[in-house]
Amino acid sequence: MKLRAFIFAALASVLVVSAMALVQPGGFAAKSVLRAPHYVGMRGSAEGGSSAFTPASIPGLQLWLDASQIVGLNDGDPVATWNDVSGNGFDFVQGTGSARPTYKTGILNGKPIVRFDGVDDKLTRANFITSAASTTFAVVTRSGGSAFQEVVVLGASGGSTGWVVLSASAAGGAGGNWGVYQGGWVESLTNLSGVWKTIRYNTDGASAFTLTTNNGTPESKTGSGFATINTSTVGGDEYNQMLTGDIAAILHYNRQLTTDEMNSVENWLLAQYAHY
Repeated sequence: MKLRAFIFAALASVLVVSAMALVQPGGFAAKSVLRAPHYVGMRGSAEGGSSAFTPASIPGLQLWLDASQIVGLNDGDPVATWNDVSGNGFDFVQGTGSARPTYKTGILNGKPIVRFDGVDDKLTRANFITSAASTTFAVVTRSGGSAFQEVVVLGASGGSTGWVVLSASAAGGAGGNWGVYQGGWVESLTNLSGVWKTIRYNTDGASAFTLTTNNGTPESKTGSGFATINTSTVGGDEYNQMLTGDIAAILHYNRQLTTDEMNSVENWLLAQYAHY
């Protein structure tokens, strides 16, 4: 009987030591998991659960303005500061009360937007972007107004080169299509008047770029040269080319995204706003 008890005790000790070897400090069993990189648009994750994708999941996000993440405002309030939620702190502000755009709730898929009056509403900050090669998205609509209406203009950090001049009307006429300035005004094939669109500008920073609307077929364009931009601005620019319309979101990456990455961002925006 003593021998049997000894054998049982020895076996129990082996089992305890084996179990301890499988436990990490803190009491969690160790396991090795290979995780596939997961950007989205993709449904689900590598482990079969739902994805926690946001635009920040993709490297290079330098600016993220999201009207649905503005806090402390009620419908109709002026927007003095639109906080950058990328984590980089590139907030846009307006110190003059009469020139502040308006926060409006329940406009796009139940979410708020920021409304610009086409007269003097705009938000500004010092130039900050760090790469001419970049990808920029905006969820925006135009509601009339004059020609050359800027959605967002972004200048090079420490300088005055306008690497991003994204216009809601780039044709020089009130009925113009959206486009950009890169060595001259370049229009897309799509008009933003009265309709919400996701517009995308993807540039190599030299001469080749694409304009894409609602994740459709990219329009290949060329143009060399950039505007002089002394102040980065949302809703207009320093030349009084002011937006008459609404903005729900702006995203800027300091590199050219891949096609899969752009699709992921576009699909995320569509899931948020259901605007097409």
